[in-house]
Amino acid sequence: MSSYDHYSATYLIELYFSIKRNIESGFLSKAMYHEMDLIAQSVKRQGVILLIKYHATDQNQVYSHK
Repeated sequence: MSSYDHYSATYLIELYFSIKRNIESGFLSKAMYHEMDLIAQSVKRQGVILLIKYHATDQNQVYSHK
């Protein structure tokens, strides 16, 4: 259980993609991918699955949204 479990899936999905955009723009570091993973796990526990389109440049990133 994480602190993200206290928020709605809608809020968490918006937060997830906001963090992703900020990483891609360079505003946040790639260390935030760990937070994205925690958010995705919390959303999954709420019964929602994130469908994520990966770019070719993302191949070297580690994702575990299973």
